[in-house]
Amino acid sequence: MGKKNVQKLSDNLHQSLILLGISSHENDYRLSWAFNEFLQLHFVKGENHKLHNPKTNETLEFSKFCALGGETNYRLISNRCPNGFFLDEFKNIDFILLVYLQDEDFSVSEFISKAKTIPLIAAIFQIDPQKIKGKNKLL
Repeated sequence: MGKKNVQKLSDNLHQSLILLGISSHENDYRLSWAFNEFLQLHFVKGENHKLHNPKTNETLEFSKFCALGGETNYRLISNRCPNGFFLDEFKNIDFILLVYLQDEDFSVSEFISKAKTIPLIAAIFQIDPQKIKGKNKLL
């Protein structure tokens, strides 16, 4: 019997990745604009995030906005596309915010508190990356 190829996210990635779920009824470009206005981030439209769905043999495309804030990298990805979800276990959220940290002084609770002041955000909460089934989607 052949060996199984298993990929695991390193602990360093989990320590440097913060995953936030966002509920908002606004379009992705309006939400990225709001982050730019209220939190002085500089989101710009990036290439769509593409995933292959092996069940349906389709390529799923999710809109993506990227920002570099100091030493911290942000990616705002839509959780929905016409053919499916980015994170299937979180169908009730509209966007995923991936925060790749290189700044040790980053406070998640402070960031969430500031983000809650944005009128376009109905809810924002932290998600444990360890509990995501498709962790490879986060890379």
